[in-house]
Order: sequence, then C-alpha cells, then structure tokens
Amino acid sequence: MSLTDADQAYSLLKERIITTEMRPGSVIDEATLMAELHLGRTPIREACKRLEVERLVVVLPRRGMYVAEVTLSELRELEEVRLELETLSARLAVVRITPAQLDDIRHLLEEVAVCLARPRGSQDDILEIDRRLHGLLWQASQNSLLEADCKRLHDYSLRMWYLLVDRLEAAEVHEEFFADIAAAVSTQDQQRADQAMRNHILQFGDAIRRHI
Repeated sequence: MSLTDADQAYSLLKERIITTEMRPGSVIDEATLMAELHLGRTPIREACKRLEVERLVVVLPRRGMYVAEVTLSELRELEEVRLELETLSARLAVVRITPAQLDDIRHLLEEVAVCLARPRGSQDDILEIDRRLHGLLWQASQNSLLEADCKRLHDYSLRMWYLLVDRLEAAEVHEEFFADIAAAVSTQDQQRADQAMRNHILQFGDAIRRHI
C-alpha cells in the first residue's frame, strides 16, 4: 500500500526531528518544507498535528509551529516510563524470540564490533544499530501494543542522543549492553535481559545529563 502525502510528510518530518536535522526550538517553515519535500501545505499541516500529539512539535496560536525543546524534565519522565516498558519487552523477548530473530541480533553484534574498531566518528552507526536492536526486541516480545509504545518512547530518546552525539565520549556508547542482551536472549535469561536493559537506559540518562 502506498503512503498518502500526509503519511509521507509525517515520516519525513519525524525523521528530521529525531535526527535533529530540524533542531529543537527551531521554527517550522511550511513554505520551505513544501519546496524541500515536494508536498502541499495540507499534508504538512496534518503531519505537524500528529507530531504535536507526540510532543515533537509545539503549535502556538498566532505565533506558528516549532520543534519541541529537549528538557531535563522530559528526560526524567522518559526514563521512568522506558524503565518499565523496555525491561518488560526484553523479558518477553528472551522467551518468545524466533531463531531468525536471534540470528539477526548476532549479526548486529558483529556490526557493533566493526563500528567500535573504527576511529571516533562511528557513533551515528552505533545509534542506528541500537535502533535496530531495540526494534528486534520489541518484535520478539510478540506484543504489538508494547512494541508501539516502546518505539514512540525510543524515538524521543534517540532525539536526545542525536542532539549530543558530537559531545559524547567513546566510553559513553556502552557497547557491553549489546553483548549482555545477546547473551541473555541466547540463554533465555529474563533476569539478565531485564538488568541489561535497565542499565542501558540508566546509563543513557546519565550520559545525557552530563551534556545537556
């Protein structure tokens, strides 16, 4: 099924916001977006309404639309909810994962090793691998409601990470998370999966607080 113009606008704008190509606090210029995306005003406005519901866009009457700011209070709220939902997803995934999904996780672990062997500058690749790994775990949980909520919240966290990626040290990548999760899934160890995910989210929050 092909995407509607509104769906296309939503996907493109959301990706720009998450990767901070559209910076927090910046004005959303409809005319510029229409020219860049080759889409009409209506689908862009519809996309912005959806993104407002997701707290990625702020609409101020008579003042315009803006990309939502990143704040420490948002980080705290995000951390509290992700600790519950992401750990649940990890626990379910370790007992429900398919052999094919397990192979995919092992391949991602190999990609992490390659990225970390390169000079500094591989953080963007690590972010994308992290995104894919979380996605595999959500799918492996076999709970579509949980998967949708985890994805939405993870998008918020990725935006914070992309915003600060140039300031992060290599040690803040926390590559041990990938190995811990792979080991937990391979042995169907729910407790280890829970703890690995919990540590990952808390380390993420600590890294963001040091640089925000």
